[in-house]
Amino acid sequence: MYSVVVVLIAVVAGWGIFQYKRAADLRQELDNQYNRAFYEMIGYVQNVETLLMKTLVSSTPEMAAETLQQAWHQANLAQTNLGQLPITQEVLANTSRFLSQVGDFSLALDRQNIRGDGINDEQYKTLENLHKYAVTLQEGLNNLQASISSGRIRWNELANKGTPLFQKQSENLNVQMFSDIDKSFQEFPTLIYDGPFSDHMTNLQPKGLTGNDISVEEA
Repeated sequence: MYSVVVVLIAVVAGWGIFQYKRAADLRQELDNQYNRAFYEMIGYVQNVETLLMKTLVSSTPEMAAETLQQAWHQANLAQTNLGQLPITQEVLANTSRFLSQVGDFSLALDRQNIRGDGINDEQYKTLENLHKYAVTLQEGLNNLQASISSGRIRWNELANKGTPLFQKQSENLNVQMFSDIDKSFQEFPTLIYDGPFSDHMTNLQPKGLTGNDISVEEA
């Protein structure tokens, strides 16, 4: 009887160790995925900043069109990686909007250049503003990278604390540093252009059906 108990205890202990190791491996795998998404996002944002600068100094519409197309692609990739991080939309809503509009505005100008229409003065000014905000975003992400490398921010802790913590705007360092980046875009200018993410499109209010009521038979 005693030997049976010992065997059972050994089996339970072994199972517990196995589950603990498996959970640790899964946490590490998830942490690696978050790290990959974050570091790739940094690279894409850096590319966006560089491409916007190249567009501003482009000597021909053809060169501008090429860099704008690349900026659109890199901005979309940055936003995709942003969406893979364990951060709620409330915390990084402005940052996500910025990346959407950088990509969308770049694509709109790219198509404009392809049609043979050059970039006008107002659009150049908008590109300058976009570049300035891209530099700000890059600086904020670099600061975050330093905190992650030093262990001050842990992805698994962010993932485990869940949405309520972020909704309360906790002063916890992990959340606050992301919030600080997003605050940089609160004064981001309104962009009016021909694209699905432009402010005049995203701010549209739904309109109800108009006209007289009709019966089922009339329908």
